[in-house]
Amino acid sequence: MSRYTTKSTYLGRGRWGCRVFVDGELWCEAVVASKASIAPAFRDLMRTADILTKGNSHTMAARDRMNLDKNKPYYLSVTHYWQGEKLT
Repeated sequence: MSRYTTKSTYLGRGRWGCRVFVDGELWCEAVVASKASIAPAFRDLMRTADILTKGNSHTMAARDRMNLDKNKPYYLSVTHYWQGEKLT
């Protein structure tokens, strides 16, 4: 089973990088404009990981959290790119 880990890094100028690693290798990343957007970005990245891969209990939990009322105000409208190609 794959092991997913996350890491956020301050990039300067108010921007934060959010990265998801699978078994220690970078799998996907996002840049957000505020510290408050880090958690919603990770929720979205983990949901995407669950959809595009077989996932695990960690990624499935991220998908389950999207249905909680307390999380709905934090959803981001994002466009996904995979190896330079826009995902539909």
